[in-house]
Amino acid sequence: MQHAAEAAARLAGDIAAQLTRARAASVFGPPSDFDGSRLPDIGTAGLYRVRTPEQCEVAVLDTGEDSFALRLAMLKRARHSIRIQALIFKGDESGLRVAQVLKQKHAEGVDVRVIVDAFSNPPLQSQWMLFDLKQNGIEVEGYEALGLQWINEIPVPGLMPNYDPARPDKRFHEKLWLIDVGTPDAIGVTGGLNIGISSLTRSR
Repeated sequence: MQHAAEAAARLAGDIAAQLTRARAASVFGPPSDFDGSRLPDIGTAGLYRVRTPEQCEVAVLDTGEDSFALRLAMLKRARHSIRIQALIFKGDESGLRVAQVLKQKHAEGVDVRVIVDAFSNPPLQSQWMLFDLKQNGIEVEGYEALGLQWINEIPVPGLMPNYDPARPDKRFHEKLWLIDVGTPDAIGVTGGLNIGISSLTRSR
């Protein structure tokens, strides 16, 4: 019984120490906690300055409708950069609306870049939408005209130094929107919603 009480006391002390440390740093911890990429040619390149808790706000979006409304508002207020990662970017009503805003912002001089999964957007309407984005000067990683993005998945010795033959299936499921990163007005949304009516109308 005494050992259990001592273990509980030590655990409580550890938690208190961790909370004190967390409150003194950003919501993601101090910069020393960031390991960066394990790939030597990437490392911590592209990491931005860590913000303090007082400079950050966090909110939970309960529904797909709330999330879609916020995302469109984020895009419309973008002044410097837009970064979107999505497993699926459907060419349906919601996807076409997002694409329309992306083209408008690019025309205004905003740096717009999109990453989609190379094999998760086969419908012709989605392929045409991604093609149209590229035709309008937007960088779209994971898409090539005529469905030739699969060629980029073939390892070429010397050109793909980070290719891991033990992981031939490099599919990813990240869903991340970042607006004006590196500025005081930066905002981001992360979570499990793809771009498409079936995702953005979910209640949770």
